[in-house]
Amino acid sequence: MKFPNRVREVRLQRGLSREHLAQAAGITRQSVGLIEAGKVSPNTVTALRLASALGETVETLFADPETSVSAYWPSAASPAPGTTAPQRAYLAAIDGRWVARPAMADAAPPAAPVHAVAQTIDARQHQARLTLLAPLAEARKTVFISGCDPALGLLSEYTRVVARGHRGVWFNASNRQAVAELAAGSTHVAAVHVPDEQALWQSVRDVLPTSPVTGQPAEWVLELKPIRLARAELGWVMRPDIRSEFAGPESLTQQRWRLVNRATGSGARAVLDAELARAKVAPQQVNGYQTTVHSHLSVAATVKDNLADVGVAHAAAARLFGLAFVPIQEDVCFLLIHPRHIQTDAVQALLEALQSDKFRNELSAFGPYDVTGLGTGLTTEEEKR
Repeated sequence: MKFPNRVREVRLQRGLSREHLAQAAGITRQSVGLIEAGKVSPNTVTALRLASALGETVETLFADPETSVSAYWPSAASPAPGTTAPQRAYLAAIDGRWVARPAMADAAPPAAPVHAVAQTIDARQHQARLTLLAPLAEARKTVFISGCDPALGLLSEYTRVVARGHRGVWFNASNRQAVAELAAGSTHVAAVHVPDEQALWQSVRDVLPTSPVTGQPAEWVLELKPIRLARAELGWVMRPDIRSEFAGPESLTQQRWRLVNRATGSGARAVLDAELARAKVAPQQVNGYQTTVHSHLSVAATVKDNLADVGVAHAAAARLFGLAFVPIQEDVCFLLIHPRHIQTDAVQALLEALQSDKFRNELSAFGPYDVTGLGTGLTTEEEKR
């Protein structure tokens, strides 16, 4: 008879050896091995000692790992204060731990079956207990992608189509948020859209802390592996009927048209602010400047639903919603991948999809995007010195 438990899983998450755990729990190393293998069931005292040593409850530590697992629940994924209802969640392995993120409306695709149902255990420690709906082996083949470029939804789907058995899940995030999630270990890939390589590294420096000694970012930042996705235009998205009358940011001072904006930290917000500054238009002169939504697609949807008249968003968003588009600048979307993740099976599956002819051909018509150089890796900051 086997006695399922999560002792080994949690011990490895905590970075403990069997000997260290045995000492902390006051039992022998051999006993720990037998319990982890499910060959013996510990008595109440031993179970309590193991749970205390690992910072778990007896109930969660000795749950069946085939149906239940504990996971890191990032702060961005925590439910609102006072919310205890279970949430649908996607699950992936990142840096040797399980990371769970909620299936929000801006994840792609939002209605796809998830890996688990999550219940928050400790919001301060960002821990959740997951009831599994899919095998853990499937979660190990999942890659998380954070960013706001509409192409990321297409890439996540091609990861499933091209690399059979693997799955990409896209979480909408601003440039700043995506880089922060990469640093926090809550995503495998951060997508940043910027005018050029110099702006890319500046975006990274703006978000990540630097060493108080050297004044430089952490060593792993110098080893980041940026990979080119594609080039596309960012610009004014508007209803077709106002296209002939719209003359750029100067038109917004008339208070005639309503703007829908993006949050601070997004590339679209930075472009809008630069356009307003160029035209010497103060934000308070713009009707709707404080009205923000969370993605390029949300900007276009807001205009399409006649809740706003104009906004700054990606050309692909304008095309998908049948809206007029006036370009402002070209951006390149880069994928930033932590050096520890680059050789994992899940990330390699995403890169296989990225370089496939099918994805390249569809992406070129999706935005449209300029796919010249798609998949090309840039030099790291360390190599440029």
